[in-house]
Amino acid sequence: MKWLIRTFFIVAIVAAIYLVYSSYLDDQSRTTIAAIALIVAISSAWSSYENFYNQLLAKQPQIVLEFDLESRYKIIQLVIKNYGSQPAFKIKIDWDQPLTSSNKEHKITFNKTGVDEYDIPVLNKNEKISLLVDKDKNMFDTFKVGSLIYSGKITYQRVWDTWMPKRKTAKFSISLEQYRNATDNANEAVKAFYSTPLLLKEIKEELEKIEKSIKKSNI
Repeated sequence: MKWLIRTFFIVAIVAAIYLVYSSYLDDQSRTTIAAIALIVAISSAWSSYENFYNQLLAKQPQIVLEFDLESRYKIIQLVIKNYGSQPAFKIKIDWDQPLTSSNKEHKITFNKTGVDEYDIPVLNKNEKISLLVDKDKNMFDTFKVGSLIYSGKITYQRVWDTWMPKRKTAKFSISLEQYRNATDNANEAVKAFYSTPLLLKEIKEELEKIEKSIKKSNI
């Protein structure tokens, strides 16, 4: 439908331009002015249509699949999020190459219900789900360079229950390769939350050693 409307606008503008050209050659100034006004009107209508279409598109579900290496220290997470304004129902993810952890036996999947029809029942506006994949070092040490690139398709419905559901399809491509030789991706706050308990444990152990030493010296 969209390509048909755009084709109509293009044909109309081309016809109006031809009218301007032919009227100019025939020295018909009124016709030329009218044709120019027509071009302006068609361009304005086209712009309004594109704005309306983009607004309509923005309200639809926008399902994005991505890797997250920042939220947890040295941990890879798989995240799916709905960036659109409307919910998506019965979401199904089909991988061209299955995503597994470093042991190559643990398949990473959002399907926790065992239902074959879909993986996720519903994702509302700005709702996201995160899955633990593995430690980043384990993944990069286990899989050879160039193998951590994944693709597939995501299908979903805009309504939950309908007689003949029309499913939307969006292809995806995600990769971990760009993180293989990159510097640490976690922000300083995440690092601090990770390292602080370890530091406190070390301090506790040192205090216990000092306490034991003092007790021995007092005996």
